[in-house]
Amino acid sequence: MTTIRFQLKKSKGFLVEAKTIPTGGNGPDHRDGNLDVPDGTKITWEATPGGQDKTVYTAAFRDLQSNVDAWPFVETADGKALAPPGYAGPLVLPYVLDGKSVSSVTLTTKSLGFPVKYTVAAGPPATIDPLDPMIIIRPQSLASSVNVAFGVSCAVLGAVAGALLTAWLL
Repeated sequence: MTTIRFQLKKSKGFLVEAKTIPTGGNGPDHRDGNLDVPDGTKITWEATPGGQDKTVYTAAFRDLQSNVDAWPFVETADGKALAPPGYAGPLVLPYVLDGKSVSSVTLTTKSLGFPVKYTVAAGPPATIDPLDPMIIIRPQSLASSVNVAFGVSCAVLGAVAGALLTAWLL
């Protein structure tokens, strides 16, 4: 399961940062919140402290081609119910510095047939620059059918090449 962890980074004010942590927890893989995954992938979204008493991260998802709101997950933003048709979120993750209120949610990707960009805003204060990484979700059926077609093509070409070589050697 991949984890995306939101945090704030101080640079001329504050900037939202997203770290992609691959399955196994081997640390960030430096994709900065960008993902390229098949549908059915579980992603845990986490909030971290922002250097203030309370930080709220809001992620809005948009179709990269048509620039309309899109929700690339099976569940609603709280992860507790199935997302109804037309549901668009957003994902809201608060973090309160009391040592107890760490917010995270695990969502399952679904294929929309197009790449999705998400913008993460944080507040308060309003001087935090947003982040806009991208998530590409590929249909598993498409990925597996392409792999099967490629494998069958290679097998056929190998058989033809073997038959030609055998005929030439005889």
